[in-house]
Amino acid sequence: QPCPPPPAVDSSSHPIKSISLQLVRVETVSMSMDSRQVKEASEVQGTQLAVGDVARGIEIPIYMVLPRLFSAPCMAWPFFQLDFELNLLVEFESGYVAMEAWPLKILRLT
Repeated sequence: QPCPPPPAVDSSSHPIKSISLQLVRVETVSMSMDSRQVKEASEVQGTQLAVGDVARGIEIPIYMVLPRLFSAPCMAWPFFQLDFELNLLVEFESGYVAMEAWPLKILRLT
């Protein structure tokens, strides 16, 4: 599945302070197959796409190079799982933050 299309602000009743994109690494660990899972998410890279109240209806281009040393192929074992996701954050001048996340499958092609 391809990455999401470039973001565009169609309308907003509140002024926007900034729009950012995050690459997040998610590690999931469980002690046994039927036990509770513990997830730990950490930001690998953040890119600020726009600053200030952006024009409405215009796509915001995304140029983000994945850091080779901090990203690895996604993998899953019975007790450990490594995944990545892209988070789009919209911060409003009032201090509120809206976020949408997309799972990202990173593969190593040999």
